[in-house]
Amino acid sequence: MKKVTFILLLITICFGIAAKSQDIIVKNDKSEIKSKILEITEELIKYKKFEMPDGPTYSINKADVFMLLYANGTKEYIENKVIPKPAPQTIQDTATDADNDILEPGIYYFNPLTQHYLEIDGSNITSSKQGGLGQAILRTSVSGLFNAKERVTLGGSHAAIEIKLDTPIFLFVIDIAAKGFNNNSNYLGKVNSPNDFFLVKLKEKKDSREIVVGKSNNVSSTQGIDDKQKIAFRYQKIKKGFYKVVTEAKLEKGEYCFMFASASLYEGVVRKVFDFSVQ
Repeated sequence: MKKVTFILLLITICFGIAAKSQDIIVKNDKSEIKSKILEITEELIKYKKFEMPDGPTYSINKADVFMLLYANGTKEYIENKVIPKPAPQTIQDTATDADNDILEPGIYYFNPLTQHYLEIDGSNITSSKQGGLGQAILRTSVSGLFNAKERVTLGGSHAAIEIKLDTPIFLFVIDIAAKGFNNNSNYLGKVNSPNDFFLVKLKEKKDSREIVVGKSNNVSSTQGIDDKQKIAFRYQKIKKGFYKVVTEAKLEKGEYCFMFASASLYEGVVRKVFDFSVQ
């Protein structure tokens, strides 16, 4: 009888020691996880389940944990909760500012990481040129066989707006009453939607950027942006006057601009573009 009592007492002591050798993770909802805590990182607590010491390693977000109770009786309260970072937004769920009607008419770059809008100011084309001396000589000597390109130039080697993402999101805010961006005096038409613009990659020079807007020879001439220069984009109407615009493909590093389509068809027009740089 004494032997049985001794064995039962020994078993009780062993269970008590085992119980004290476990760590307890107390969650915010006061539920507990019996465990062996292995590692605590900036965001996670890694552990093995107490009843499965040789099993897989689990992890739990520190933001979900209230306290750690170690086997030696030490308590550790988790006070520095990790606030989950908001996921980058897409064209479907951006533009809370636009919904609040605080943006003036214009073209904006939306940064999904900072949740901010950056207005792309319009820039006037500084000069226009057609061919050069060499092209003029060739055109007179080889009638109809040589195409001269008409180029317009934008001052400066880089745009003021620099974008770090190759999949930028733009917001077009159009003044519905005026059908434009407040002042259309430099245009031959009115802005109704992003369809009235071309997105073009600019050719970089030492101190300027160029766009080819026409070709001519001794037989004929054409005006307008060549399709090879255009960057395809799609847009979504958010509400009246508000459009989100994204490119069909990733943009390579370089200089780009949105150019009013009608202005690219006429010589002598003071062309205005909305330029930006992809870094």
